[in-house]
Amino acid sequence: MKKKVRIGLVGCGGIGRTHLNAFMYLSEQAEVVATADIIPERARTYAAEVNANWYASAEEMVRSEELDMIDICVPTIDHAKLALLGMDHGLHVFIEKPLCLTAAEGEALIAKQQATGLKVMVGQLLRFWTEYRYVHDRYVAGDFGRLLSASLSRTGSAPVWAEWYMDPDRSGTLGLDLHIHDIDFVRFMLGEPEEIYSRGNYYPEPTLKNLFTILQYPDLAIGIEAAWHHNSAFPFSMKFRLGFEKALLTYDSSVTPSFLIYEGDAQPYTPEIPDRLEFPPSKDGSMTQSSGHILELGYFLDCIQNDKVVEQNTLADAFKSVTTCLEIIRQCGGAKK
Repeated sequence: MKKKVRIGLVGCGGIGRTHLNAFMYLSEQAEVVATADIIPERARTYAAEVNANWYASAEEMVRSEELDMIDICVPTIDHAKLALLGMDHGLHVFIEKPLCLTAAEGEALIAKQQATGLKVMVGQLLRFWTEYRYVHDRYVAGDFGRLLSASLSRTGSAPVWAEWYMDPDRSGTLGLDLHIHDIDFVRFMLGEPEEIYSRGNYYPEPTLKNLFTILQYPDLAIGIEAAWHHNSAFPFSMKFRLGFEKALLTYDSSVTPSFLIYEGDAQPYTPEIPDRLEFPPSKDGSMTQSSGHILELGYFLDCIQNDKVVEQNTLADAFKSVTTCLEIIRQCGGAKK
């Protein structure tokens, strides 16, 4: 049996919970030996679940523990700083999306990774989300023919439960935090667009809360929407409608069945997706574990255990999604008016 990867989890909020759940599921590959959070009680609570040590800072954790990797699940403003800290200590690094806030940060991370040779992966989750991955793989295989039309969206109530989301200097607002998911997925399928056109709205406070982007490819314009609404009861949903020569594929996370394929005049059907797993809600009621998180983290653990090159969700590719979103935010007039 391969030696388990010793993990330091940095950030014990919502996405940190999701990652901790995934590592517990992947317990044959992974061992979370330490947690860190600037709110010590959070680090202590998560550590107790896996019999780990806990710290009030990532710096103290990496100095004190024998780790193989750190998993960065903190506000975006600290992604680059903590990734550089990990690599400075000879650790492999998993970074939640988005990779960073600025082009300068991304360039520094790429330079450090190239200098150290350490493995770095970015949590652009849709590349491992089972329905989206199914679409990508069937498209690459040519099963449905040419892509003729496409629209995607991610909308929900503004995440006011954590004030940093509304601060463009800490999150980049929805342009980097939310919109980047669909931007990255389209790039994953089709590569780089020829043109980008985007406009946004600012309400009720002067931060970018709703935007529409068109990515222009040689024979296809793709429309993408992102929105954070101020109505707290408005539910989150992610959707796509992809029209191919031979089929129409739709996905709406807010309904059941969520994924449908329409072929000709036949009734729609939901395909079998073998990698999809179902999970009960976590103990504290936070985000239900997903196949996507398990698949992406399991892939990275395998790369570490077997010394494989990270070929999916790479640092360089994630940086291209960041720079695309920075251009989108610029066209909208900036993250804040």
